[in-house]
Amino acid sequence: MTARRSLLFAPANRPAIHAKALDSGADLVCLDLEDAVPPQDKAAARGVAAAFLSAGPGPGRVVRINALSSAGGLADLLAIVAARPSGGVVFLPKVNDPHEVRLTDAILTEADLPLGIAALIETGDGLEVAPLAERLRPDLLLLDLQMPNLRGIEIARLVRRRVPATRILFLSLFDNEAYVAAAFQAGADAYLLKGAGNQD
Repeated sequence: MTARRSLLFAPANRPAIHAKALDSGADLVCLDLEDAVPPQDKAAARGVAAAFLSAGPGPGRVVRINALSSAGGLADLLAIVAARPSGGVVFLPKVNDPHEVRLTDAILTEADLPLGIAALIETGDGLEVAPLAERLRPDLLLLDLQMPNLRGIEIARLVRRRVPATRILFLSLFDNEAYVAAAFQAGADAYLLKGAGNQD
């Protein structure tokens, strides 16, 4: 497995910037069908995103679909299947249940498509993180130090105890040795600063 250090998002409905994103030096480029695309543009953006996964060399290619629990998410996934891409990764946002990942895997397997799946567990409430991680058992958990209701350090401790195989990465604005040390003591595998360049 190749280590990936940078991920660049681009709206799927803005093809004029896709070439620039691919030339940016990012390890992965993700076309976003979710938040970045207005509802009236989603249908046209699906075809662009599906073709993007099939296209040639350069950085890894990813498409973030709408939540699979929505009609838009199902339409996104079916458009990708219909395009028969030769590679890439599908990001599943707002995953609340392992069934969503299993369903996506079953659909891609039945279609005999060599696509990866990355489940994004998104919550703004720190109290929800540890139970979600315990239920979904993600490979990677991305945390911030400051989260509502429960700090990232406490979340890391809980997740490390309950789901020891999950890798924990802190992404924070706080460039403070005490915070970094506390994160690692709590079980973090990495601590990155928001906005840090490739040299960090």
